[in-house]
Amino acid sequence: MNTQTRTKTYMLTILTLGCWCLAATFFYLPFEKLDLHFLILFGFTIGIGSRVTIQIPRFKSHIAVSDTFIFLALLLYGGEIAIILAAVEAVFSSWRFCNKKITVFFNMAAMALSTSLVVLTLKAFGLYTES
Repeated sequence: MNTQTRTKTYMLTILTLGCWCLAATFFYLPFEKLDLHFLILFGFTIGIGSRVTIQIPRFKSHIAVSDTFIFLALLLYGGEIAIILAAVEAVFSSWRFCNKKITVFFNMAAMALSTSLVVLTLKAFGLYTES
């Protein structure tokens, strides 16, 4: 198998897993937790957070402020809402610099999958409870 075929296979695998995580999240979504404060957090995450980055000291890397808002959503509203917020934020962030739709959807799926893994890991180690 050549490199290009392998890369497409990996992308499709992440895309499939991420979409599956997003679909499962919508199934378990606690709609009763969605309120005006969440809409404000959503607006800040999409509108401002994805455009502002902070450089990590002593590294040649940056972190987006939206990641902080996503973890805040995890703490305040639960894992399901944080997963959806992360996926939507990835779409809006990717759409600014990428022309290929497959890459935009790959980034969305990667964020949904990685945030799902964070939530599942927290639950597995007993570090995440609904209360």
